[in-house]
Amino acid sequence: MNPNTAQDVLDLPAVVVKGESRYLIGFPLLVSVTFDNQSRETHFFDLPELDLFYQQGPMGLRLEPMRGGAPIAFGPSSYRGPAARTSLAPGEKRLMLLDLSNFGLDLMPGVYRLTLTLRVGAYSRDSDPIEVEFALPSPDDAQEAARLRRMGLSPTDTGAWAPFLKNNWNTVMVSPQLSRDGRRQLALHLFLHRALYGPTPVGRLDPAPLRQVTTPVLQGEVTALEWEI
Repeated sequence: MNPNTAQDVLDLPAVVVKGESRYLIGFPLLVSVTFDNQSRETHFFDLPELDLFYQQGPMGLRLEPMRGGAPIAFGPSSYRGPAARTSLAPGEKRLMLLDLSNFGLDLMPGVYRLTLTLRVGAYSRDSDPIEVEFALPSPDDAQEAARLRRMGLSPTDTGAWAPFLKNNWNTVMVSPQLSRDGRRQLALHLFLHRALYGPTPVGRLDPAPLRQVTTPVLQGEVTALEWEI
């Protein structure tokens, strides 16, 4: 069966992506992704569970420069690795976060059309595209972002922020020179790092830094984290 036919597209949940209008290159690039099972009968049991560590598997991406040039594409694959799976009942939705930095993007500044593609077996479904701008940070911001990324133990620095959360027992102190935009993109990662590696039990964490994460794209995650605390 051709995975690009209309019948195939309708078989998978809708993929809805929301992003910021502008991101600084080199920092976390967080978007929200919703799987929307619009079927009244079909259960899905093998969908990828997206998170801030996801980097390869059934969800791929395509970034097409609005002013022309070669697109950046990482197609979905059958690679399973350690990634968790999630399920959806008929009519159910699931909201998750995805950090595009973990794809190892070699970005040039500019405005892009972003599309995500979900593939399960022979079936695939694209999200509607959204427009996002990737901007060059100041030299000070770029240097600070690189320093913080390298705190996470990784053989190479590809621009990914997963190692910062996955393997980073360092005390993180952010430069006072970091710009407001840089702090905004880092805010959730800084809070999660304190929660994962700090001495304070989750139930006693101060939610004040979390409440400073005000971007609409992250509000679902922020609300869920506050409930956990």
